[in-house]
Amino acid sequence: MMPDVLAVAGRVAIECDPRLVDCFRRSFAGAEIVARTDPPAAALTDENFDFQSAAGDLGRWLRPDETAFRRDGDGYLVADTARAAALRECYRREDGEILVGLTWRSASPNIGDLKSMDVNDLAEILGVGGCRFINLQYGDTKAELESLRKNGVSVLHTDREIDPMVDFDGHLAQIAAMDIVISASNSTVHAAGALAVPTLAMIRHMPDRRWLMDREDTPWYPSVRLLRQQHVADWTAPVAQAAAELRRFVAEAASRRT
Repeated sequence: MMPDVLAVAGRVAIECDPRLVDCFRRSFAGAEIVARTDPPAAALTDENFDFQSAAGDLGRWLRPDETAFRRDGDGYLVADTARAAALRECYRREDGEILVGLTWRSASPNIGDLKSMDVNDLAEILGVGGCRFINLQYGDTKAELESLRKNGVSVLHTDREIDPMVDFDGHLAQIAAMDIVISASNSTVHAAGALAVPTLAMIRHMPDRRWLMDREDTPWYPSVRLLRQQHVADWTAPVAQAAAELRRFVAEAASRRT
């Protein structure tokens, strides 16, 4: 909704988490990007502002119904393209290899456990050939990766140079470097959707309200497809569907090369 605001406003200042400043400056040309501080920066107390709004409240005016959503498929965030290209070159081991970004849990303090799965639940996805799997999961994943290794799975690559919790701009470049992202419902899905990266989001049976019900698409992100649990706390169906979709994605990419 920020581009809509920029199109009609004379002056726009966007206050954001300091980790988002670089990305927002690339993405929202013409806006004044201000890192959030306590107390707020003096620039945000300027009496020349006519309106102030929380970002989440913009939908009240700019997205009154589904017809107001963009359908062009373009993303609205811009990653560091040079960094994304360098990461893509680093991650790919051979020509034609599909880069697949994976996450499997949410850190939401209230419902994160309901949106998360065990990393070993991803075994069917990790078994799809023609792919290089990149760990996009934020937080400490050492124990989970060790669990995978003990179960004979060692195909999930972790970039130790990027900590998504600290270097979110680097994490956005990671996501932009992927051919496809497969993720639990967490910030990675929103970042991938905002960057217009093809994404399969594995969603719990009774999802967050933003994902609506009884549909595979989402008006917020045209590049995101929703794979829903068929039964409460059972990830079998969305994981199997994600694996099947990934096989199809790999096959279609191979056919385009030939």
